[in-house]
Amino acid sequence: SDRLPWEATREHGRCVSGPASLCSVHCLQLTLGSVTFAEGARLGRTPAEVVSTCDITFACVSDPKAAKDRLSLWPGTLAGLLPLSPAHRLVLGPSGVLQGIRPGKCYVDMSTVDADTVTELAQRQPSTLVHGSALGLSVEGLVLQPLCAPCFLPKTLVIVSRGGRFLEAPVSGNQQLSNDGMLVILAAGDRGLYEDCSSCFQAMGKTSFFLGEVGNAAKMMLIVNMVQGSFMATIAEGLTLAQVTGQSQQTLLDILNQGQLASIFLDQKCQNILQGNFKPDFYLKYIQKDLRLAIALGDAVNHPTPMAAAANEVYKRAKALDQSDNDMSAVYRAYIH
Repeated sequence: SDRLPWEATREHGRCVSGPASLCSVHCLQLTLGSVTFAEGARLGRTPAEVVSTCDITFACVSDPKAAKDRLSLWPGTLAGLLPLSPAHRLVLGPSGVLQGIRPGKCYVDMSTVDADTVTELAQRQPSTLVHGSALGLSVEGLVLQPLCAPCFLPKTLVIVSRGGRFLEAPVSGNQQLSNDGMLVILAAGDRGLYEDCSSCFQAMGKTSFFLGEVGNAAKMMLIVNMVQGSFMATIAEGLTLAQVTGQSQQTLLDILNQGQLASIFLDQKCQNILQGNFKPDFYLKYIQKDLRLAIALGDAVNHPTPMAAAANEVYKRAKALDQSDNDMSAVYRAYIH
């Protein structure tokens, strides 16, 4: 979440869910790296401090602005570094995660990022030049977002090379599911770390999946969000078509709710549209970002994604109509303006 960009447990290698309120429910101790932290939790001033204090550290970067806001709270500057993604900054920046990594320390990245299959980069020598044209990087257990410019990534900076353990674990769900501990967790990387995190995943989610090597969870998460984003655009398109042809939008929803398409997602998003309530549950700007990355993932393997591409254009129009910070259901407004 934007309020908890990274967190970790301090005792027994146990971990806790995103919402800090679940900490007390599951009796897990938190060290938080945020200006907002739970009662009884210990505040870590920098990512390095959190990592050095805790057995398992969780990180979730929402967007560049959130990352920059929090970077301004930490000592040091990024002077001399080329433009980096939020994931890069959190790990590689001054007082970043890598400064606290020691043998046995564990790092779980829960951000939804893109992943490339350029796995040979993991075997290259230090000072390998990586170009920003790549979709993303999988380097010795660390999934990074695309670089804004060519950048050197020495092997010595990678978490695993310092004796750390890495797991990617993006989550599928919304704010309410997060608060209720009902997320779906997609994990990949260190299988032993996945098992060590079982108490954490039980606290924050209703189920979790281990998908193998690093990069698989990122890809699966993008595919899941691609399907969700495309479906949302289709829902909005259907409701507007009903309206312009003189049909009742409520009746359309009632019919859909009685058929095979019935789902909580369908009902909630339609209700949002009918009530004109676009309070963000899943930000429109983030679903558009995931659609864009999913399309790029398809391009990388020469696989067509025409439905996602069409939906992406509608979301881009919605963003142009200043809907970025509204719920994804606000894509409806792209059809009525």
